[in-house]
Amino acid sequence: MKIILLGLKGVGKTSFGGKLADQLKWPFFDTDEEIERRFGRVPREIFLDEGEKRLREIEHQVLKSLQDKGDCVIAVGGGGFLCQENQKILRGLGRLICLHMSKASLLERWDKWPPICQTREAFDSYYEERIQKLRELSCVWIDATRGDLLDLVIRVCDGK
Repeated sequence: MKIILLGLKGVGKTSFGGKLADQLKWPFFDTDEEIERRFGRVPREIFLDEGEKRLREIEHQVLKSLQDKGDCVIAVGGGGFLCQENQKILRGLGRLICLHMSKASLLERWDKWPPICQTREAFDSYYEERIQKLRELSCVWIDATRGDLLDLVIRVCDGK
């Protein structure tokens, strides 16, 4: 089984995913880290230099490569679920879990705004569009602003 963590940039997918994988004693993969390892650049640089389409293609390659892994936890980059090809892969990978939080909480966590939203209006549109896409994926939703991260890990492991 695979547990796939989705959510917007900054909700805690990497922190949560690492702790969840440790608790389950499973390998952990972060698609953003896999992109950097394989392509030598962080997703933000690829987005800025080559555009969103190229970044989505690379994310697709990384997700496809994770299909053959056994039991593991996978944290998907903040936009990795946007294209339909990736959604098909994600639906077939395993249990989809969306970590989410309010706009205000999310803004407090960002050290850098994504290049796609440089104004508050753009952020509002970014947030709403991506939340809608996540809803369409029929994920299990977990409020990442409530409670201790370890408590969330235990709830997921116990299936609650």
